Amino acid sequence: MRRLESLLVAVTLVVSFLTYLREGHPLGALAVFAAVVLHAVVNSPRWQLIPIYAVATVSIAIAGLGVEMGGLLNQGVFWIGGLLLVAGTALGIGLPVRSTPALTGPHFVGTSTFHLTQDDRPEVHADRAGARRELMLQIWYPAVENLHPLAEYLPNHAIGGPALAKVFEMPRFGLNHLNLIRPRARIDPDVVPSEEPFPVLLFCHGRSGTRVQNTFQIEELVSHGYVVAAVDHPYGAGYTVYPDGRIIGYDHSIFGDDSPEQSGVVIEEWVKDLQWVLDTLDEFDAESEGQFGGVLDLEQVGCFGHSAGAGAVIEFCYRDNRCGPVVCYDPWVVPTSDETIQAGLAHPLLILKQEAHLGPLNAERLQTLARATSSSYVCEVEDTKHLDFNDYKLLVPAMEWVGMTGSIDGELLGDILNTFTRAFFDTHLRGFPPSPVFGRSAFPEVHLRHASGGEV
Repeated sequence: MRRLESLLVAVTLVVSFLTYLREGHPLGALAVFAAVVLHAVVNSPRWQLIPIYAVATVSIAIAGLGVEMGGLLNQGVFWIGGLLLVAGTALGIGLPVRSTPALTGPHFVGTSTFHLTQDDRPEVHADRAGARRELMLQIWYPAVENLHPLAEYLPNHAIGGPALAKVFEMPRFGLNHLNLIRPRARIDPDVVPSEEPFPVLLFCHGRSGTRVQNTFQIEELVSHGYVVAAVDHPYGAGYTVYPDGRIIGYDHSIFGDDSPEQSGVVIEEWVKDLQWVLDTLDEFDAESEGQFGGVLDLEQVGCFGHSAGAGAVIEFCYRDNRCGPVVCYDPWVVPTSDETIQAGLAHPLLILKQEAHLGPLNAERLQTLARATSSSYVCEVEDTKHLDFNDYKLLVPAMEWVGMTGSIDGELLGDILNTFTRAFFDTHLRGFPPSPVFGRSAFPEVHLRHASGGEV
């Protein structure tokens, strides 16, 4: 919980207890009222704290108006108030408004969003004739210091919050607190001047995910001099919102029964999306007067992704020789083609995954891929589950309470993902010396289960 939220709980609890002892006083009511106003002005109210607001209101009324209470009524109000305080505190902790992690690199972060339409490519998942593939592309980049507005963490949060809550089988308002989170990135500042262009990374979300689901990793990479591009893959993303207000939700049916054949159709579309993104970045770089003119090093391109998105970047990098090193977070490779799995990748591959497996078929194919790739590393992270490998581990701790995520500390996991991901790309895209983290890991929670091709 935020500091002023904790202060509100503490003041309300103390005043309520004193009132229970029949020592209520107008000064107590004033203290609770001041804590409520301060929280509302500085933090903004949120639904998780409604039980606390209710207790605060009753405390103000009883203490401020000198309401006479005694016997069973006094005890009943006190214990009900105590239960509401506990419930509100639990909700505030389980669904917190977190500050985004501090960045360790020298650069500020900017971000810009673009709407792309591919007129010669039909939208295979649409239920209307003549639909064309459209993407919302977001680019994060090293930026000059400026006073531009901070970006929203969740784009179009009034739509995105309920859409993601539906994916996680929560009430529509369950994730509305995400609209209070602000990332480090600012909207549309100038790219920081540099003598050398910046290497480019493509990120690919998992099924029902979003382009911003790994914002914490993206912003950290950008602070160290990378440009990162990501899209919402329509119908496979949790939601996609176009500039004219059209909304494309997650369509469960496109993956069918998760068979390689049905899911492979989706991965095929995502591979085409990634190719289109690279083509678009090439056009941006060629525009000498444009925002990204001459600042993108498209000879140094890496990819990273989560779940089905990891399977997609593996397929993409097997087919497209513009792609270099690949980092995968708990990849799902069932729909990745047999040819790719058997042949392996021509570029280095890093896999960070849970100790369990996404089914025996996925485990077998992942092992085959790693052995076929001449430089590959498979690292398992203790006490993790599939949904741990994105920002929601920190943003929705309550997911651990219901078994959706593992017991590993969210900040520790974020540090692990950032350290391994940046070290890998630094070595294979920028020529930095090999990192010792892949030999003797600084994290005892990480176990190297497979390595080929020597040290990173």
